[in-house]
Amino acid sequence: VAGPGEAPVSFSALYNTLGRRLGSERSVLLLYLLLHGCRPFQEYVLVRSDVDTLLVPLLKQLHGSESRTASQTYMLLIIVLILSQDAALAANVHQIAVASAPWYKERHVANTTLGSLLAVVLLRTAHANLAKLQDVYLQTNTLAALTNLAPHMAGLSSHAAQRLVALFDMVGRRYRRLLHSEAAAPPPATPNGGTGEAAAAESQMYAEFLRIVLEIINCALAAGKGPASNPQLVYSLLHRQEVFASFRHEAQFQELLANVFLVLDFFNARVEEAKSDPSFEWSVESVLRVINATVGQVRWSDQLRHFPDLRFEYAEADASEDFFVPYVWSLAVADTWLPWRHSAIVLFNPAAASSDRSPTTSDIFGSQDFKVAAQETEPLTSDAHDGAAQPALSQEV
Repeated sequence: VAGPGEAPVSFSALYNTLGRRLGSERSVLLLYLLLHGCRPFQEYVLVRSDVDTLLVPLLKQLHGSESRTASQTYMLLIIVLILSQDAALAANVHQIAVASAPWYKERHVANTTLGSLLAVVLLRTAHANLAKLQDVYLQTNTLAALTNLAPHMAGLSSHAAQRLVALFDMVGRRYRRLLHSEAAAPPPATPNGGTGEAAAAESQMYAEFLRIVLEIINCALAAGKGPASNPQLVYSLLHRQEVFASFRHEAQFQELLANVFLVLDFFNARVEEAKSDPSFEWSVESVLRVINATVGQVRWSDQLRHFPDLRFEYAEADASEDFFVPYVWSLAVADTWLPWRHSAIVLFNPAAASSDRSPTTSDIFGSQDFKVAAQETEPLTSDAHDGAAQPALSQEV
């Protein structure tokens, strides 16, 4: 209801219009501002049963993030993270059917759920980042959103399950490589440690990433009716079990791997029993039939170890203007008809008021296309990383 001097706004019309226009960077920024700064609109979005109106276009844009600036990708991920904080929405996405996603080129996606599509795109983003960008901020955001979704995962598609196990493999191999390089490197020449300390910090960071991925797998195994809720994940664990075997005796991962090996040991035994039948034919369908037929033999709520659910929340950083002011102006300069003289544009920076000059567009936007150097800002963090993070993502256990 509009107050005195206020213009009434239809949330329904705004919601549907944003869903149609999320291909525009300005619309993405507006959606962020509304979700973060307008509590009534956020609550309206969270109670909508057709959240796919916003999420599917967002996922389409996130899927094409390789052609976007870091700032654009961050905004998309932050919006997904804000939405993932709501438990009801995180559960609802697995009840919403998605007939197709023609923009997803890696594999034909049809007759899946919004929850599986959301997991697939987030996991793809994590894979691409590890392979190319190695952006810690982006990886933290992606894993935070997946962690929020994990306790509600049900009926994961085969592709989503495979990508989740493959992410553990990819992070694990990077972690092993760092440990090997660290062990093979000569002692640092300086008392401060130099590159040796940096290598140790990087390997510890990847160890933390591994733990988060294991938390996600544990939550998905324990969600709903236990392994019965995600038979495709059980199959993917069986198919790639050697990936986990190499970490079985590492103390820092044993606690989180206990449930994985409990599930593997049980279903390995059931598959071996099934293979003794002369009519058994080895195939994906046959193994899935064994999983579905035998999963009810165990009361999984009593067998699986339950860990406190991790929950990440987005909070705007104290110095968020360092990111948003140049980002908004980059859009204003790029998207308006005004004939800007780029070399003459000056953004006033109060913190730099005592210096000889204020930063210009060449400092902030880059040389030609106004790509904001967002890597210099740190708008998200988790206090789970020994305080070495940015003050904008809080974690609750």
